Amino acid sequence: MDFDILCRELCDAEYAAMSDSEAADSLNAPSMERIVDLPGEKLLRWLAGKSKLPILEALKADQDPAKRNLALTVERLLQRAGTAVDLSQPTDQALVDYAVSIGVLSPDEKAELLGLVTEMVSRATALGLPPVGPHHVSHARSLLK
Repeated sequence: MDFDILCRELCDAEYAAMSDSEAADSLNAPSMERIVDLPGEKLLRWLAGKSKLPILEALKADQDPAKRNLALTVERLLQRAGTAVDLSQPTDQALVDYAVSIGVLSPDEKAELLGLVTEMVSRATALGLPPVGPHHVSHARSLLK
């Protein structure tokens, strides 16, 4: 347990009126969204299931360089083992937004895609801490005195 991190977090007024057990429960409750990488293999299955691969293939021959770039970028991503889309990055977000703007993806499909990469995590996880017990909170609070 990194008590420096836990002590800093417990200094937040949010925890002041909580018991050690309540503070631990609050820290461990899934309460924050986090964007995780979407592996290329999973993206391929999703695109195939939505019948998007023929659309992307046709875009490779489009006269519009931006459309060709979208198709080629996705193709290269899918061809490389171990690659992933990181929708927390502006460049990856822009590709998805562009795909929606030209009708490759519908707004509902974009939302579905975002759902694949969004997970709920606890504050403890977001801080890089393991699950926090009341005894950890008690010890951290004793260090603050």
